[in-house]
This record gives sequence, structure tokens and C-alpha cells, in this order.
Amino acid sequence: MITIPTDNINNADVLLKIARELYELYNSKMNELPYSMNIISELHANENANSRILRGLLQYSSNGNYPLLRSFVSMMQSKCCANIDIEINTPIFSNEENRIDLFIKEKNKYAIIVENKIWGAKDMEEQIGRYVKYALSCSIPKNKIYVIYLTGDGSKEITDNSLTDEAKKFLRVTSKSDGRFITMNFKDNIVPWLEEIITLGNVKYEPLLSSAIIQYTDYLKQEFELRNEDKIIESQLEIVMMEKLQINSLSELLQTWDEVYKLNELLSNAADKRIKTICETKICKALEKKGYKISNSRFGYQDFCIEIEVPEFKKCHWRFEFENERLYTGLCILEGKTIAKKYLSSLNNVYDKQDQNWAGWKWHNTSLDDEYWKEVEEHPTKIVNSIVAELEHVREAAKGMNL
Repeated sequence: MITIPTDNINNADVLLKIARELYELYNSKMNELPYSMNIISELHANENANSRILRGLLQYSSNGNYPLLRSFVSMMQSKCCANIDIEINTPIFSNEENRIDLFIKEKNKYAIIVENKIWGAKDMEEQIGRYVKYALSCSIPKNKIYVIYLTGDGSKEITDNSLTDEAKKFLRVTSKSDGRFITMNFKDNIVPWLEEIITLGNVKYEPLLSSAIIQYTDYLKQEFELRNEDKIIESQLEIVMMEKLQINSLSELLQTWDEVYKLNELLSNAADKRIKTICETKICKALEKKGYKISNSRFGYQDFCIEIEVPEFKKCHWRFEFENERLYTGLCILEGKTIAKKYLSSLNNVYDKQDQNWAGWKWHNTSLDDEYWKEVEEHPTKIVNSIVAELEHVREAAKGMNL
């Protein structure tokens, strides 16, 4: 077995060499696979896009029937502690109605509220409670309101900040039962459901629908590492790795794991330092030269934030930040400050989302990944120009507002 002292990075040459060989082998194996293109992946679908796709699938009807919605409700029942009593006749589907990701309802009958957290977005204060109250205002019987908390892989749990004691009581959530609050995830629930509905008789005769299901299934499998071909390649790489490292026992495997972890830690720290230097010298200084004051900043491979004081805004700052590797920008309200509702409503033509902490914000189809950091290093001026362009747009749209 190869032994590499973890206190000397120069002795990591062998591991680096093997890592590069495995990476080259991985790329060659991937290139051997049939050509694959997924439109959804190319469009960098965010939470909103995934919610719209689900709505598009569920609202499919044939001769007045909703086979996919019925199938979805059956899946809900398998995950629900309470009996789901839903009679589907003329459902109404919407996205972003009262900021609900996906809302399915029939007046005086039932409502299904889907809170989509596929990429782990943070919970908003009293979020579920507000949605339940809105459903009640739509003339939905209180015992026929169901909430689905839909995460990526099931690892994210809802906070008490969102699912308040009042909301728990309403949904009959106790220490022994989740009541009408249903936790589901894309990896373990939605993917198998998609593979099931593609076989339904109705779907087979709808080429565009079946094509959409195939694309969406492939997209989710790619995102959650469920593709069979990927598993096969990983298994092959594992065999090659064990041979190259000359590992024959669990103790040797664990020791090498520790050594690789140390190497990874050193590389991660080096990358964070390089990113911090680039951002501070190429982005922050450029913004300051343009008259913008940086009130807060954080820079690292997985943590990137710039908060800017806008000269005429006294109650909020503009923020450029990543959450769960995706970019969002907007106007964050300063602690202890409030903004009049008339101004908040006027910002709708700039930002599509608002909450108690944000006068307005929006997601961008930009991921915090290797390609993004290459772009930052090679073309920092483009990043600066995009920030200034949005800042100027916001300032123009907010003229005369007391922000």
C-alpha cells in the first residue's frame, strides 16, 4: 500500500498522479456512452422551474380524468399519516399563487400545497402557516388541506420557524404523527413515481407528455446520481483505484482515506484563498472605484456574498449571494427598518419574490461551480459589469421610493 505522510504536501505526488489518471479514465468512459443531452439540465432549472414542470405533468387530463394527479395523490397517501379524502373533478393548478410553489385546489373540496425545496432553500418565517391560512381563505375545508414538503434527497428537515406550533396544530402534527404534513423528496419518491407513470396507458399515446417525463426523469437521475451508467463507471473506477493504491485491507483503505482527506483539505483551503484574493482585488475594488461601498463580503468556493450600500437607500442594501450553489440578488431590509407596502408592490417589476427580510429578490440561472470560478478569474470585469447593471436598474426603478 502507498503511504503518504499527511504533514508534507510534497509527498502527495503519488496520490495526485493516481487522481489524474482516474479522472482521465472517467472522462474516457463517459465519452464512450451514447450521446446524451438533457434540455432541462441545459436550462439550469431552479425551484420555480421544477415546480412548473410538476404542475405541467399533474394537470394533464384525458376525457375529464386526471390520471397523473390521481397517481400522485396515491403516492401522497403512502407517505401520509392521515387518511387522504380527495375526490378529483375540476382541479385548478397554479405556481406562485400567494408565493406557494405549487397549489392545487378545488373550492369547498381540498387543497394540496407543495413547498419545493429541491435545492435546499432556507425556510421562511411562518411560511407553512401563511400558506395554510391562504388556503382557508380560498374556501377549503380545514381538514382537507394537505402540505407537501418536497426536498431534494430527504436530508433537509423543516424548521419550527416555518412549521410553527399553530401550523402543526392545524395540520394535526404531533410527536407521534405528521398528520396532514407530508415529507417527500425527489430522489426517493418523485423519480420512482415518474418511472411508474411513464408506463400508464394514457401516457403512451401522448408523445410530448411521455417525452417530457423521460427528460425529467433523466434530469433528476443525473442531479441525484441515480443513472445506471454512472454507477457502472464508478464501480469500474473503484476497481482500478484499489489496484493502483495496492490496498488489501480495511485498515489500509481507512488510512488512505485519511490521507486523501488531508490532501483535499489543503487543496480546498488553497482554492478559498485564491478566490478571496481574486474577488477582493478584481471585483470589490472595481465596484468601489465606481462609487459603491461594500458593507459586507464573504468569499470562498462554496460561500460567496457581496453586500453593497446604495447611496440613496437608507433602509436596505443590495446583496449578491449564493445559496445552495445558486445565485440570487436583491434588496435586503436592514434590521429594525420597515418599508411601506406601496413601495414594496412597486418593486414587483424588478424582483419576483419578497418576504419579511427582503424588499425584493430573484434567483438567477447561475450555479456556483468550477465553470463560474473560471469565469471570475478570467473575466472579472464581466461580473462587475453585471452587478453594476442590476444596481443601476434597481436605482432607476426605485426613484422617489423611501427605501
